[in-house]
Amino acid sequence: MKKILFTVAAAALLGLAACGGTTEPSSVVPSEEPISQDSATPSEDSTSHETPVSSEEDSPYEKITVAEIIAWCNEQDPAEDTKDTDTVFEVTGIIEGLKEGDKYGNGFLTDGDSTIVIYGSTTDETAISGDPGTYTFKNPQKGVTGIANGEEVTMHVLRENYKGKPEIMGVYVDHKTSTNTYAATVTPFENGTAVVDKEAYTYGETVTVTVTPSEGYQTKEVVVTNLQGQDFKAKVSESDINVYTFPAVSKNVITVTLEAAGTVKNYYELDKSDTGWPTAYSEKKAEPKTSVGSDFTVGGVQIHGVNVAVYSGGSIQINGKDTENPGRVKGFFGNKVALEKKITSIVVTATKTKYAPGDLVITSGTSAMTSFSTAAAIAPTKDEEGGYTYTYTPTGADDVYFNISHNSTDTYAVYLDSVIINFAA
Repeated sequence: MKKILFTVAAAALLGLAACGGTTEPSSVVPSEEPISQDSATPSEDSTSHETPVSSEEDSPYEKITVAEIIAWCNEQDPAEDTKDTDTVFEVTGIIEGLKEGDKYGNGFLTDGDSTIVIYGSTTDETAISGDPGTYTFKNPQKGVTGIANGEEVTMHVLRENYKGKPEIMGVYVDHKTSTNTYAATVTPFENGTAVVDKEAYTYGETVTVTVTPSEGYQTKEVVVTNLQGQDFKAKVSESDINVYTFPAVSKNVITVTLEAAGTVKNYYELDKSDTGWPTAYSEKKAEPKTSVGSDFTVGGVQIHGVNVAVYSGGSIQINGKDTENPGRVKGFFGNKVALEKKITSIVVTATKTKYAPGDLVITSGTSAMTSFSTAAAIAPTKDEEGGYTYTYTPTGADDVYFNISHNSTDTYAVYLDSVIINFAA
């Protein structure tokens, strides 16, 4: 590859938010598949192995930082997609957001307070090919092997401004354990205090949060926001409702929510911050009208599901009908073991613009429903920000099972942010 010199003017590093790329993006999430069309087809003769990083003297790759890539995005027209095919860059940072079983290698690359979406990555050096002006990334869809979240990685990448959002895609050429440490901070709140057990943590180290509510209050939940703007719940201790734990990431902003003392929780909540959802689809084939899938526990509820996963942005993803494999059933999930109390309502919230509304079916009954429901879809209400809320009220008086299905006749997926099952006191 020929070396192409590249410089970034200092002014380009200012005002990084103009095209949606910021050093702390709050809404950019990696897709389940790489966006770039030329990265969607697997390489037929690829081999997966690591290569040593070239020395600075003979490296054909232009060194760049995450912040500089974001700055380049800021210079592009946010109304157009701009892919840089002139240069293969070498960038180093902390890898985050890799999902086990994700063959596309999507995630985030973080350097200090700057983070960028990785739309496709691999250890296969042949994934990038071409010459200056024609470089392409062809994802072999082998995922990332031997690389763990929190490691310091060096990548050879192409950069792209996709609808005003910065992206990179490329090859891992080096990775090692990082010595970085990260703080965990508690957002101030009323009617109580909270402290963490250490000043700084290594990536993945357990953070312990101890909440001290004022008289008349109790802890409801502890939520952590990361550098990418994603929220996830801390886990409450089995022995103390005021002690929570979670694994540290590159940024840990803690929000504590209190409620009146003595409040009884008459609901189950399954949401995108739960850790029990499978990280990859139950991709099993089935004959038409035959139910197959996997069982797992999330939010304390034993679930039976088909074509259900966690979308890389955190939402619960239910895959629709597969037109290429018509024997595979649509996505659905429901509880396999009866709830302790009768269901009074089910409220589902979904992220805006990610699917056609009206494809969601919610049902309930007195026995487990381990297949796709053919009931009519529920019409959602739309909030000011474009999100959708579905509310279901059981028709049966003794319903203790629920089923949520994807009713699309196409391959679209439904992306759910939360499912709250309310039940009688």
